[in-house]
Parts: sequence; C-alpha cells; structure tokens
Amino acid sequence: EDLTVWTCKLREGVTFHDGSAFDAKDVLASWQAGLDASSPTHVGNTGAFEYFSTLWGLMNVPAQ
Repeated sequence: EDLTVWTCKLREGVTFHDGSAFDAKDVLASWQAGLDASSPTHVGNTGAFEYFSTLWGLMNVPAQ
C-alpha cells in the first residue's frame, strides 16, 4: 500500500451531545479545521496547529 488512502472505521450509533449523528463528514471537518491555521477553532488553542503540522510532517517522511 502506498499510504495515499486512509481507511477509518467509525463506531455505529455515536452521537453528539445534541443527539445529532457522528459520521465521516465530521471526521473530515475536524481534520480540515486542524490543518487550517486561519480556522476559528484555533483561537485560544495554541497547540492544535503545531500538533497537526507535526503529524502530517511525520506521515510524509519517505520510507527507507
């Protein structure tokens, strides 16, 4: 596998505090917000962008 596709298995029946369903769109939105330094979710959360930057950097290291 060339690591260009991720397969995530989400638990069925998971809901948010308001009762709305949790699905793949929520996972994608979370990752996209984490990678976007201009996202309002970064206000007051000083470590999130560094975390995602480090994570993606480690994942993109060429295999030896």
